[in-house]
Amino acid sequence: MERFDWKATINFTLFSLKIIGLWPKDDVYKFNLYTLYTAISVTFFISAFGVFLMISLFTGSDFEDLEEMTLIYVAEFLVIIKVFKFIKNIKLLKQLMATLNSDVFQPKTSQQKILVKPALQFWKIVYNVFLISGGPITCLWVFLPILRSKRYKLPVPVWYPFNTKISPCFEITYCYQIVNVFYLVIAICNIDMLISALMVYIGAQCDILSDSLRNLRDKEAVNFNSKLIDFIKHHKEILSYE
Repeated sequence: MERFDWKATINFTLFSLKIIGLWPKDDVYKFNLYTLYTAISVTFFISAFGVFLMISLFTGSDFEDLEEMTLIYVAEFLVIIKVFKFIKNIKLLKQLMATLNSDVFQPKTSQQKILVKPALQFWKIVYNVFLISGGPITCLWVFLPILRSKRYKLPVPVWYPFNTKISPCFEITYCYQIVNVFYLVIAICNIDMLISALMVYIGAQCDILSDSLRNLRDKEAVNFNSKLIDFIKHHKEILSYE
């Protein structure tokens, strides 16, 4: 029977993470150009933006702006934690993905392939809803100052160590914020959806194991014992996957 490709469902998620430097080719980050790209992107689009937000939080004068900046800073702080924890545990995530395509986790029958498809399809629907709803909202957010014809108005009112009210500093900063916002949105969406996909995979493996146990028959003692041992090993692998 043809092998079931578990990664096929989340290929676009992995591709998106790879684009922003959060999914290296190897199990760990090595000393290569991709690691350099990751360091630069995380530094400029995550850490630096968080520092500027924190300074803006303490230098804001208007209460409404301060309240808005507080909410943005809390969200940015959570993103920083999430991204760095993701990078720290990338080796574990890579190992889980490798384990997922091992023989133990493969569906044993065509019926089991059909059994796991609804959960994977539901995950795809949720992911597409995020893309369809989040994409236009993000675009509207970053381009709203231009649509309102507000001169020298940035999408996020962040403090910078230079005057953003003059050209070309304003244009450069605006482009930087566009890239910054899309980087953050891609990171948040795809990290969350990858973790949720792993949980869906665990549920699918439980369904496969349950189906195998339901169809276990005591026709031949040796074969029965061998299959039962395999199912116990499968269960242990699911627990270790969790």
